[in-house]
Amino acid sequence: MRTIWMALLLLGACATPSAEPPTPRAPQIAAPVDGSWSFTTGDETCQAQVGHRGLALTIRAGPGPTIVFQPTPAGGLGFAGSGGRWRMRRAELGPGTNQPLDRALPRVQTLLDGGIISLGSGRLLRAPDAGVAGRDWFGCLARLGSPS
Repeated sequence: MRTIWMALLLLGACATPSAEPPTPRAPQIAAPVDGSWSFTTGDETCQAQVGHRGLALTIRAGPGPTIVFQPTPAGGLGFAGSGGRWRMRRAELGPGTNQPLDRALPRVQTLLDGGIISLGSGRLLRAPDAGVAGRDWFGCLARLGSPS
């Protein structure tokens, strides 16, 4: 019996431990922070912003029938809400990247209904339903797009 135990111990000492591959770590995704809306309108301009402490999406329209989406920090932009989902590449965003008003309005409308904005930095911003103030601001956009 003693020799059996010795043999087992020797075999155990000679065996190489099975190398288990390291478990991949899931990327850390920050929870969305709650944003709030602000709206500004003028005779030929409409601006909305949803943001919270250094995270923001600014939407500027006018003069003329175009809209600019400007995320802070700069980068790509994504949105998912009950009204739909969409993405914009970095090249489509910021000053000098005007979007035609008729093409941008559906995106703006889904934003105003509320949802999660994904900023290029990987940060998430929760946009609440913009309510009556958002609908009034959307009316400002409609006035910019209508022929005088």
